[in-house]
Amino acid sequence: MDEKAVAREMYHLMFLFRRQADNPDDHIHEGRTCRHGASLRISHRDMMFLNGIRQLHEGELVKMSELSSSFRITPAAISQVVRHLEHEGLVERVVLESDRRSVYVRITELASEIIGKQEAKINQNMIELLHYLGEEDAEALLRIMRKCVVFVNQKHEQ
Repeated sequence: MDEKAVAREMYHLMFLFRRQADNPDDHIHEGRTCRHGASLRISHRDMMFLNGIRQLHEGELVKMSELSSSFRITPAAISQVVRHLEHEGLVERVVLESDRRSVYVRITELASEIIGKQEAKINQNMIELLHYLGEEDAEALLRIMRKCVVFVNQKHEQ
């Protein structure tokens, strides 16, 4: 096996796969307007953050510092993302009377609705992919993806 050739092909295939997912014209159009009156367009990155916020504490309040740690990005970067999502009316910042030093975030009802619709679309796409692959290839793909996640986690721990 020519490892360099295999690595190049893997990189190229991942590039092609990601390019399809990151198409700038492939924003989620919700058909609503955000707080500042413009049409609401949500990027895949925004959806990942919203879903991550929701999953951290099952929709309850999440500290900004927890988001930074969970997403492995700086507090300044988290603040910028939250500011953007807040501007779109998708998250709210909350300061508790009992903990005035910490800033918390929660997703809005609008964001919850949008996430639910996107999850339904994603689930349908995954079901179609599983049918396309067939049971044996789908199980092989899952096994390989799990192994990849373990590898990446080990690399981050080094």
